[in-house]
Parts: sequence; C-alpha cells; structure tokens
Amino acid sequence: MNVGESLKKFFTKLFDIITKDTKSIIITGILFLFLYTVFMIGTFYFTIPLNSIVSVPGKTHDLSEEIESISDNTNLHIVSVKSFYAENRSDIFRFMWRQKEIFESYHASIFGSQEEAREGYIERGTISIEADVEKEGVLKTYLVNEYGEEKGPSLYEDIVFSEDTVGNSDTLAIALMIKQLAENRNQSTLNKNVAITGNMDKQGNALPVGSVPIKAITAAKNDADYFIVPQEHYKEAVNAKEENNLSLEIIGVESVGEAYEFLQDLQ
Repeated sequence: MNVGESLKKFFTKLFDIITKDTKSIIITGILFLFLYTVFMIGTFYFTIPLNSIVSVPGKTHDLSEEIESISDNTNLHIVSVKSFYAENRSDIFRFMWRQKEIFESYHASIFGSQEEAREGYIERGTISIEADVEKEGVLKTYLVNEYGEEKGPSLYEDIVFSEDTVGNSDTLAIALMIKQLAENRNQSTLNKNVAITGNMDKQGNALPVGSVPIKAITAAKNDADYFIVPQEHYKEAVNAKEENNLSLEIIGVESVGEAYEFLQDLQ
C-alpha cells in the first residue's frame, strides 16, 4: 500500500468518525432542546396560580420613538412588561400560544376568587389609562417649570406618546430625554444601552412604579448595560439582578436631574 492510499484510508476513517460524532451531537442537542422546551412550558403552565394577574418580561423600545425631533436611536430605552389574567389553565395556554415564546420568569398577583381577580384586572387597566392621561399633565407642567412659559410648551409638543406603553412608568424616561435634548442637543445618543422605568411628579422627583423585578429581567434580556429605577426600587431591582444572574448595573435615582447627571457621565 503506497502513502497516497494510506492517507486516503486514514482520512476516510477520520471523516466517518467525525460524521458519526457530529450526528450524535446534533441528535443530542435536538433532544436536549426539546426536553428543555417541554420542561419550561410545563413549569410555566402548571406553576402559575389561577385567579391571578400574571406579568412576564416584555420588551424595550428606544426613546427616539417618543420624541419627534429624534431620528436616530438614543440608546435610552423604555421598559414594558406583558400581563394577562389567568382564570384557568386554558388562559395560560392561549397566552403562550399567542406569544410564541418561552418565559422563564413571571410575577403573579393572586386574588381570593375569580370575581376579585376579574375586578382587579379591570381596575388595573382603568388605573393605567388614568395614569396615562395624568402623565401628559405632569410632563407639560414639569417642562414649563423647568424651561419657562415660552420654551416649555414647545418641548412638550415634541413628545409623541407611544401606544405601546400605557400608564406612567415611562414618564421619568420621557422627561429625561427631553432634558437631554434641551441642555445637550448634540449628544442625544448614549455610548451604552440604558433602560429606565419610573414615574415622576411635576417637580421632577422620581416616583415608584410596578413590576420592577420583571422589568429588570426585560432590560437584561434586551442587552441593557444599565437599568435606572426610582431610588425606592433600588434594593428590589438589585435583588432581581442577583437572583436571576442579570448582567446589568442598577442605578437608583431620586429625580430627573440625578438621572441626567448619570447620563452625562456616560458621554
């Protein structure tokens, strides 16, 4: 047998081994993925308590979608969550089917009966709509207080309120981006991805919001480097980070001004 035939035989045998191992790896990987999917769906389906309002990680969207004069991404993101009412197991299945997504984390607000849960879900929706209306007045007053009767209203007119976010948990973010533009217009794009949640009052003080742990998971899932929250939620957000091994830094702030100073340090 010459060297050429020996090498051919060797590489043919090596190819057969690699091919066999590769097939085994692929089959094992597919089986693992299938079992993991079944396990996660089963865990989500069977562990969620009934008669509850369930919140799961949602998405983030850039503040450029909220400010008319901004065309480029700012890297400052509003965080939202998805919620549904779980009266029975079929509600959970329908939600999973619509979302086409596996959720590893959730928060459930449990009620004593179906009637209480339904009333709670309706009440939460009503409160969100009312908060959405209140948000507009807060922002308008804050901008007038901050920049005067002439400049404040023109800044307010630059806001485009997104239909994706109902409620007031994006109030702090919108005020922060407007302040960023008003005082530092040429540096509206951040060097890092920053997610933010929080309500605020007419003086610019940060106020609490709901679902902060789930929002922290959402921020990390969408590649945020930092997550800004009202100082009142700082420990809660840090606990969520540690419990879920999230790779983002939590920043607690007392006001829009404090959040603005933090952004300047990122420029």
